[in-house]
Amino acid sequence: MDIDLKGGKFTWFSSPRNRLIIKERIYRALVNWKWRHKFPNASLIAMPTVSSDHTPIVLRLHLKYKADKSFKFEAFWIDHKECEEIIKMSWKKKEHSNNEWGRLLKKMRNCKKNLRNWSRNIFARADIEINKSKVELQKLQEANLNEKQQVRKCQIKEKISQLWRQEEKYWGMRSRLKWLKWGDKNSSFFHATTIQRRNRNKVERLKDKEGQWVSGKDRILNIVEEHFTKLFTSSVKSDFRDCINRISKRVTQDMNEQLIEKISEKEIEEALFSMGSLKVPGPDNLNGLFYQSH
Repeated sequence: MDIDLKGGKFTWFSSPRNRLIIKERIYRALVNWKWRHKFPNASLIAMPTVSSDHTPIVLRLHLKYKADKSFKFEAFWIDHKECEEIIKMSWKKKEHSNNEWGRLLKKMRNCKKNLRNWSRNIFARADIEINKSKVELQKLQEANLNEKQQVRKCQIKEKISQLWRQEEKYWGMRSRLKWLKWGDKNSSFFHATTIQRRNRNKVERLKDKEGQWVSGKDRILNIVEEHFTKLFTSSVKSDFRDCINRISKRVTQDMNEQLIEKISEKEIEEALFSMGSLKVPGPDNLNGLFYQSH
């Protein structure tokens, strides 16, 4: 597995010849999945090139980031009957609001709250529970078992299989891979892919308007805010009405009527069932699987 390089794409630059500079990526950091699991926050940084045509790279192991605590409807929840019961109970609860949209939002919030509480009380970390169950199973396999212990052995095996499925779906959701399906038994690969994707999406440094590298969460946020504030703030007031009036109409009356007519339940259902099960259509973090399953 190749750790993504941040701060530059290349690690070697040739001397200019006929106004041509050759750039190459000749230095890398290659690790295996086991190492990536042990150092999930490791990051590879390209440092400034000063007296050489080679760019030094630094591997940082212990960068810590605030975890994403936003709600996610977990795929493994639908394997449990309690999940459907909680959703039904949450949806049937009467919510008071001035309009239907307000009531719908309250039902969604109530549903997410109840699902989160249920999950915290029922599901422990799958990897920890798997290790505990394996230790107990090992002890039973080394002993002369009576009938009761034989039953217990079968129960532990079934529990481990269920935890494997839970872990697989948990990391499968976060890996964002479309070409792997549940049952491929690739939890470690899912996990490694998720770690790689999260590190690729991290912004560790940005260049400010002076061209200087800036790090630190607050300073990076200030640069981003300043950039987009400037981008969407016009210093010159313009009247575009004359320009707009010269543009010929492209939307006919029939097209306009079709656009503003009421949306049918069938259209909503078709839209929800045509989307990917792990895609989230809105900021509520209720994915397609939630709507398609319930």
